[in-house]
Amino acid sequence: GGHDLSTNSCASSNGVMTPPYRASQTSIRPKRRFTSRPGPTPGPTPGHRHKLSGMTTGLTAFPADGYTARWQTWGADGDETVTLRWENEGWTAMSDVGREAVSYVLRLSSTWQVRQFLLFRDSAEPDLWLGTDGGGRWGEMNGAHRPDLDGCTDIDLHITPFTNTVPIRRLRLEAGDSAEITTALIDVETLGVIKVQQRYEHLETGSWRKTQLHSNTSIDFRVDGYGLVNDEPDLFRRV
Repeated sequence: GGHDLSTNSCASSNGVMTPPYRASQTSIRPKRRFTSRPGPTPGPTPGHRHKLSGMTTGLTAFPADGYTARWQTWGADGDETVTLRWENEGWTAMSDVGREAVSYVLRLSSTWQVRQFLLFRDSAEPDLWLGTDGGGRWGEMNGAHRPDLDGCTDIDLHITPFTNTVPIRRLRLEAGDSAEITTALIDVETLGVIKVQQRYEHLETGSWRKTQLHSNTSIDFRVDGYGLVNDEPDLFRRV
């Protein structure tokens, strides 16, 4: 198949857009600091929104030399380090999660749209590699179409607070607004992936609520100026 430079994906014979396999990229798990060039300021993305007020809020652009964020689990039995870098006209987030002993790479467009997700557990090769064409169609690295995930715009992992940052920066909701998104929820132990509906509400500047619509459960948390979670009560705290 061909190579689509706009998504850094390969088109297989069945039309599924999946990321190209490059040993030089996947053989290095995200355990080192990277530098980056500044990317464009994320803009609004159409979605299912509910307008509640007119207060305008903004997000800070990440530094030109990249950014590293760290969290600790609420019980202090694990930690995570996420490093962001700008490359190939988009953002790459590389993370090590200590308690679960996994690493992941999330490749995003300049406007914080998910393009690829790689999960590493106990080897230098990814145990799970998903890609999307940017139009809602998903596939695996071997070219297999994942129709069960079609329509998803986001990735969610219960083991990290970072996946909240992606929709927060992409949607750029004003305080008082909310939006519903379709998310691929990943279990890092079983590698199972299911499609779920979620709602993000920007309660007030820096304060958010995330609701799992299938279970009607919510959690409130606060973010910094970059849209990175400060504390997610009973789950994670920033260090």
